[in-house]
Amino acid sequence: MNEDERLLQVAGLSGVIAGIISFLLTLMTGGLGYATEPGFVSGGWPQFLAQWFTNYAPLGEMVGLGMVGLAAMMIYLTLYRTLKITSPNYAMVCLGFGVIASAILVSFLVLRYFAFFSAAIVYNSAAVSEKPTVINVARVLVYSTYGLFFTQGVLWIFAFLGTGVAIRSSRTFGRSYSWMNIAFGLLFILLFAIVAKDFTAPDAPNIVFLLIGLLYVEWTIILGQKLYRLSRPWS
Repeated sequence: MNEDERLLQVAGLSGVIAGIISFLLTLMTGGLGYATEPGFVSGGWPQFLAQWFTNYAPLGEMVGLGMVGLAAMMIYLTLYRTLKITSPNYAMVCLGFGVIASAILVSFLVLRYFAFFSAAIVYNSAAVSEKPTVINVARVLVYSTYGLFFTQGVLWIFAFLGTGVAIRSSRTFGRSYSWMNIAFGLLFILLFAIVAKDFTAPDAPNIVFLLIGLLYVEWTIILGQKLYRLSRPWS
């Protein structure tokens, strides 16, 4: 196995493994949307922060999607190395956007989790009269991280569309992978438009965040298994 085949194998396995682990963590921690946002909890912010240390869904979300983000970085880097000869320059720039978007996704997940974590520590040790103030500060702290979320979302859109064009210019991948990435890009435009519209009421439960997370997982598994198969010339 030469260096290129080894890189394809590592990137492919990382995508598949990260996607599967993320899905399993979501099931095991009960993080199917209802336990990762205060809006999904019946008691809102007070109950969400009060039960923080017995609610493992936010931790599962951060670890699972964080692994997906790191695997996506490796997949984009591998795609860049594999497709740079046959693909147009603007598509390669979009693959670079994918690397940056993946890094920002990981940063957003970590910052958001520790914003919740810090707020929960202060909330559970505060006097009853101070708790409303803690919640207001926590809301500002948590929602300030969503600038990163929307930034990486825009970059992911360009990355998906650019990946579709890059794959279409190569004989290594089938046309179905090209159309899949283009479809993901168009779907992300719709989903992030919905999120931006509904973010005028950020405390309201929003199932679109769950759909976006599932798309990240699905993409890494699909591209990961394809890269792994490419590392096996006989497959």
